[in-house]
Formats: sequence, C-alpha cells, structure tokens
Amino acid sequence: MRKIIEILRLQHEGLYSRRAIARMIGASPTTISDYLSRTKLAGLSYPLPDGMDEAAVDALLFPPTAPSKVRRPEPDWPVIHQEMRRKGVTLELLWQEYRLQTVSWKSLQSILKLNLDQQSLPEPSRNR
Repeated sequence: MRKIIEILRLQHEGLYSRRAIARMIGASPTTISDYLSRTKLAGLSYPLPDGMDEAAVDALLFPPTAPSKVRRPEPDWPVIHQEMRRKGVTLELLWQEYRLQTVSWKSLQSILKLNLDQQSLPEPSRNR
C-alpha cells in the first residue's frame, strides 16, 4: 500500500528533501514528487482532516480512470479459429497480423478467451 500519509508528514516537518523522503519510504524521488503534486491538486495537507485514512486519501488522489472511448476493430473470429487449426500458426503470429488494427496482445488473448467461452468451442492449440 502507498505510504502517502507518511510522505505528507515528512514533507510537513520540513526537515527532509524529496530525495531523503524517497530513501526513507523506499520509493523513487519521482514517485514522491508525483504524490505530493497529487496532494496539492486535491487540496490535502498534513494533518489530514478527521476520519480520513490511507484508503480515503488513496481514493482521492488516484480516482479510477474512465474506460477508453476508442473502439478498436475486432478480428474476424471465425477466421481466427480456422487459422489456429493450421499447422505452424500461433496466436502470436495472428496477433502480429492484427496488430496493424491496434489490437494489443493482451486484448487479443482476453477477447479470444471470452469469444471461446461464448461459443463453447475448444480452445485452439498453440502450435510451435
């Protein structure tokens, strides 16, 4: 878990540089600067308001990001299944072909798994 409250406390004391705080916390100076910038933007300072714990600070400084609004084209799944049955064809080779369509490797793997689950087809073998 992040040690944001401890970072704020050390910064508030005014005795330590960001580099020294980073050494004490076990984080990089860049991380310390990022955390302090986030606290400044959020209007937080030490001591924290009553009832605010580490989880509340964390939620305030690191809100969930919105999903991407960009719709990437999906591969033609029947073709993927057909290609995977061919000797020497691997999922990675197919991904390299579809990469031009901006589908990431992890996305292709997870989408293929979802697609397989929905179609209740056997998972294609990974030929090498």
